[in-house]
Amino acid sequence: MPDAPRFLELSSGLRLAWTEYGAPDGEPAFFCHGWPGSRRQAVRLDAAAKEFGFRLVSLDRPGVAQSARPLRRTLGDWPPLLEEVAERLGIGRFCIIGISGGGPYALISAWAFPDRVVAAAIVCGAPPIAEMQDRTLLAPAYRKLIDWHGSRPGAVRWLFRFMRPFVRVPVPRSLRPYVLNI
Repeated sequence: MPDAPRFLELSSGLRLAWTEYGAPDGEPAFFCHGWPGSRRQAVRLDAAAKEFGFRLVSLDRPGVAQSARPLRRTLGDWPPLLEEVAERLGIGRFCIIGISGGGPYALISAWAFPDRVVAAAIVCGAPPIAEMQDRTLLAPAYRKLIDWHGSRPGAVRWLFRFMRPFVRVPVPRSLRPYVLNI
C-alpha cells in the first residue's frame, strides 16, 4: 500500500506531507481528509481509484499529521496552497473529494478554480463550524472547543495533541451510540 508520505516544501516555506493512491496515470483527483483525520483516510479509496482510473492525491492539511503547522491559517489559505501543489505535481484540471470536515476545503477549491475543477464531491460534509454565527445546535463539546479556541488556543492545541492516540483507537460497535452523542 502506498502509505508512506512524500513531502513538498512550498514557496512559503511550509512543508506538506502527501500520499498518492489509485492509478498513477489516472485522472487526477485531490482528496480533502476529514477531522480528525489525515491524508491516510484516502487509503480506503485506493482500490476504487485504481478500478475507475483516478490518481488520488491526498494532502495532510497544514498543522495536521506530518505537515508543518503555520502560525495562523484560515479556510481561505487553502486554494493558493492547493494551486501551488497542483502546479508542482504537473496537474492542470482535477476532481476534488471532501470527506466530512474536508468538505469546506473541496468547496472553496471548486469555487476558487472553476476552470480547473472538473467535478467536486462532498461525502458526509461538515460546515466550517468555527465561522457559524448560531452554534446552539452544535454538540456541547464542539461549542466548548470553539469557545476555548478563541480564548485559549494553546490549550486547545495541547488537548488535540493529547487526544491524538485515543481517537485512533476503534470504538467498539456497542459503545458507538454513546460516544457519538457527546
